[in-house]
Amino acid sequence: DEDEAYLETRDSGDEGEKKNKSVAETEL
Repeated sequence: DEDEAYLETRDSGDEGEKKNKSVAETEL
């Protein structure tokens, strides 16, 4: 699920945030 993936990337720290931004931009 997207929520789980989001939490996993947040746990990764800065790298997770960068990944989250990339994913969010792609989904837009």
